[in-house]
Amino acid sequence: MTATTSVLIMGYGAFGRALFHALEPNEGLAISVYRRTPNADTDPLSAAAIYHDLPGVPLDRFDIVLVAVPSYAVEETVGALPLRRDGRDPVFISCAKGIDSATGLFPSALLARLTASRRYGALSGPSFTDEMVAGKRTMVAVATPDLDLARSVSARLQTTGFRLEPTDDVNGLQFCSVAKNIIALGAGISDALSYGENYRAAFVARGVVELTDLLPRLGGQAKTLHSIGGLGDILLTCVSPRSRNYRMGFAIGSRGSSETIMSEGLSSATAFVRYLEGQGIFSPYFERIVAAIDRPESIGDLLND
Repeated sequence: MTATTSVLIMGYGAFGRALFHALEPNEGLAISVYRRTPNADTDPLSAAAIYHDLPGVPLDRFDIVLVAVPSYAVEETVGALPLRRDGRDPVFISCAKGIDSATGLFPSALLARLTASRRYGALSGPSFTDEMVAGKRTMVAVATPDLDLARSVSARLQTTGFRLEPTDDVNGLQFCSVAKNIIALGAGISDALSYGENYRAAFVARGVVELTDLLPRLGGQAKTLHSIGGLGDILLTCVSPRSRNYRMGFAIGSRGSSETIMSEGLSSATAFVRYLEGQGIFSPYFERIVAAIDRPESIGDLLND
């Protein structure tokens, strides 16, 4: 089968690697990868073009660019791309689940600003990377401002084991993808303090109630919270010890070492609360989680608010 869609994966960390393995079975894709480190490893990128130099990336050759770098690196990475307006205009899809602390913008908003295009969006959902690499069935959501474009991206990328649910609610999907990581921090903290599973369940449920109120006020659709990219991701991230954000919260609550845990929730928590305040929204729930990063025991009073 001849490839009909050219895809570039920007970044080859844990999620970039997982994306490559999830997409590789799709014979209709020609996959390329940008990775900063040229060293060889035990995970060969079979049948993929590999780029190490951003100016050397032939961007006008690609139909879809999956930006699989952390939220804090989106502006630096995409801003260094050789963007042109006289060639093909790729669809830029952010896979980051965070908020940029410097600009206070969600990754999709950064993509829109940096590319000056409406062909942008976000990909999010319950997606442990080791399961994606192992070929286990995974379903996520992909959002673009134009629903037809989201449907096109979904149809082009999906495989038997990697399914995508299209939506036009970019704001709602990005909002859920950030918030669930912060809720997971709090869930990990509460477990480390031995508050019990009853408390953790109530704590996460309170987070869902909070999001139900906040989502429409921030330009999102209420139904997104109850979708794969909303509740599906919350269920996975907030209750599993395999979740990096849960483990980070547990390390904070137990006063243990968290130096080796990469957590989008931790890097985005304060920026997220500031974002809400900038929209004129006061959220005691999320503010208490941010406070618990420095004072874990304060998480115990959250359900009394």
